[in-house]
Amino acid sequence: MQAERDSVNQKAAEYLSERLGEEYGGVISGFSPAGIYVQLPSTIEGMVPFRSMQGFLVYDEDRMQAVNSSSGRVYRLGEAVSVQVARVDVIRRRIDFELLAPQGRPENRGRTGENVRTKKKTAPGRQRSKRRRPT
Repeated sequence: MQAERDSVNQKAAEYLSERLGEEYGGVISGFSPAGIYVQLPSTIEGMVPFRSMQGFLVYDEDRMQAVNSSSGRVYRLGEAVSVQVARVDVIRRRIDFELLAPQGRPENRGRTGENVRTKKKTAPGRQRSKRRRPT
């Protein structure tokens, strides 16, 4: 089984090595402390290293997501993304993608710290008072 996986990964790397710079749509298929894995519709999978992304990304293993602490952008499993083939190492069977910002929209898609409203937590057993505005 491992030999089969290795040969599939080898052919995928060979195929994409001739397509450096090309853009593809894909889906976030996994995370690691080093980056985000993206699977293309052709089932080829590559990694977007955190070091290649703008800002500081924090991988949250419990929630299986990565958060850009600079912009507040959250990357989740199953999310559609656009990538560009950045580097391919055929010998190591490794494919690196570069994440592209959605066209016509800012990279954070409205999830910056300024746009996110968070509810204040109250102590257990206490209710928040509702202030009324004078009329």
